[in-house]
Amino acid sequence: MWSREEMLVTLCYYISLPAGQRRVPPKHILSELSNLTGRSVGSISLRFANFNSVDPEFTDKGLKSMQGGGGHVQTTWDEFARNDGTIDSSHLLRTVTGILYSKTKKFEG
Repeated sequence: MWSREEMLVTLCYYISLPAGQRRVPPKHILSELSNLTGRSVGSISLRFANFNSVDPEFTDKGLKSMQGGGGHVQTTWDEFARNDGTIDSSHLLRTVTGILYSKTKKFEG
């Protein structure tokens, strides 16, 4: 099971890309995330496909993507979604920054 931190970092990368690259992420992005999370490139690619399945950019156009990821993907998406279903990137980045800061402070103290 993916950790909350892995999900949020992957979602940050996901939303930073234009829609076409969300569907087929560039290899260097998959590699960066793989190195950062310790997950395989294939696992990262599958998580992007899971996010495609809940992203209104794709679902509103009737595009199909890989279903799955349990409720984990939908729950993560919903936590940061605006009323129109798109991600509130400011909220997501504040949350990730808070997590990173709290982890850093633990190591300093």
